[in-house]
Amino acid sequence: GVITMTTSHNVGKEFNLTVKGSDISIVGLEKKTDSTYTITSQTIKIEGEVQSLKCLDNLLTSLTLERCSSLTELNCSYNYDITSLDLSSCTALTKFYCSGKLTSLDLSHNTALKVLDCYGYELTSLDLSHNTALTELSCSGLTVPLDLSHNTALTELTCDYTQLSSLDLSHNKA
Repeated sequence: GVITMTTSHNVGKEFNLTVKGSDISIVGLEKKTDSTYTITSQTIKIEGEVQSLKCLDNLLTSLTLERCSSLTELNCSYNYDITSLDLSSCTALTKFYCSGKLTSLDLSHNTALKVLDCYGYELTSLDLSHNTALTELSCSGLTVPLDLSHNTALTELTCDYTQLSSLDLSHNKA
């Protein structure tokens, strides 16, 4: 797979990143510790069989995921300048954490998804009908209706600070 990200941090600044997988190569960062790097280029490219990626709070302006069929966990929270994200190649994704300014989020290809945390979104819709394996959902700050009728495995739900006027959980027997 290939993961490309762009940060508005200046070259020389610290960058927090945890990558797990095999045959991983990283261009644009110089490693300091297991999860701390120094930025050598504002465009960062990660190649290999990435299984887990955590790139929280790095002033990312873009994040592109190509051929990431091994990726099971993605945490790109607190990167508020990401406005679009294509997860269609991440078919093995089971955990996804993100907060930012996305207006749309297509999770139809992520049918293995079990944990979703999409706090602080400006989403115009959230369709979880393909995510029947979902067991944990945090959608705090959501301003659109939420249909959980297909998410019968759901055991944990956090949806505070929303504008929901009602929420039907009658299908959620787990």
